[in-house]
Amino acid sequence: MKLLLFMFPLRNNIDKLTNGQTGLRILVPLCGKSVDLKWLADQGHHVVGIEGIPKACKDFFEEAEMNYTETDIPEIASGKLYKSDDGKIQIYCSDIFMLNKSIIGEFDAVMDKASLTAINTEERERYIELLKSVCKPGTRMIVMVVEYDWEKRENKVPPYPFSRKDIDKLYGEWCSLEEIEKLDRTSTTGNFKNVLGVPYLSISYLVHCR
Repeated sequence: MKLLLFMFPLRNNIDKLTNGQTGLRILVPLCGKSVDLKWLADQGHHVVGIEGIPKACKDFFEEAEMNYTETDIPEIASGKLYKSDDGKIQIYCSDIFMLNKSIIGEFDAVMDKASLTAINTEERERYIELLKSVCKPGTRMIVMVVEYDWEKRENKVPPYPFSRKDIDKLYGEWCSLEEIEKLDRTSTTGNFKNVLGVPYLSISYLVHCR
């Protein structure tokens, strides 16, 4: 699903995300086993993922052929921390809302590749509050969303749609926003339309914390 919906290669926008810097701490929420984690680490960054499914965490390291350790997260009874032997990649396996700044720290950048669109409407404010707590002035985020008519979609499951107004409401008071890429599938038939069953826009925003 993510592969088809978000066709924007991270490398196209890496300079926007990092402002040309290396050695940054980058958060990738709801990361699954995304290859973006390793790619970012290979660019010289320290990458922290959040994922709720242990198998996805283990699959990431095994498919990347990386040695890793698995330890408990003391503050979270069922939480696990998966960490590469070189320390460049960490994945916190936990309910995202059980994590906080004291556990995962602060970040220089956030790569939100369909994380926001997976969050239930009732929990979006909690998600934004978590981001606020782990970001700092100057933190940059790339936020990828889809825009479509929710009422026309038969299968009412994520990814949830977001308009520019929705994004402004969530981020506008504490960040500046810039639309950096748009994939228009509003008039296309075939595989792209069939992913959601309705025409859609796939949009990437650069979000800069004040």
